[in-house]
Amino acid sequence: MSNQTDGPDGSGGEQDGPPDMEALAKRYMELWGKQVSSMAADPSFAEAMSKTMNFMTQAANSAGMPPGGPPGMASRGGSPNDGGAPGSPAAGPAPGPSGADLDGMAERIDTLDRRVALLEAALGGILAQSGKSRSE
Repeated sequence: MSNQTDGPDGSGGEQDGPPDMEALAKRYMELWGKQVSSMAADPSFAEAMSKTMNFMTQAANSAGMPPGGPPGMASRGGSPNDGGAPGSPAAGPAPGPSGADLDGMAERIDTLDRRVALLEAALGGILAQSGKSRSE
């Protein structure tokens, strides 16, 4: 016997292959929309949600939670773990040398290279006078 009821993808029966994910997503969104619409039109649901929110607010207040949520949450306009307020400024540049710093570093390396060459020349002369090689 074959299944004559609607399948999860909205088709009229059993499937041989994998489900059509796009059809499943569309069906899910349709069902979700119907559910939200029916909840919004139900006065008893609205009343139950109102009571639930009031209960949660009272519980938070009795636990010492300040009005508006944890410190900083209301002023930031976000949740405590969202990493910053919407529209917060971008992070600064990454640490490390910038283009201008690289130019300065290149100049410094050239200066050091010249100093090392002078030291090697001086050391070479000293070693030559004493009869020792530079590798000793």
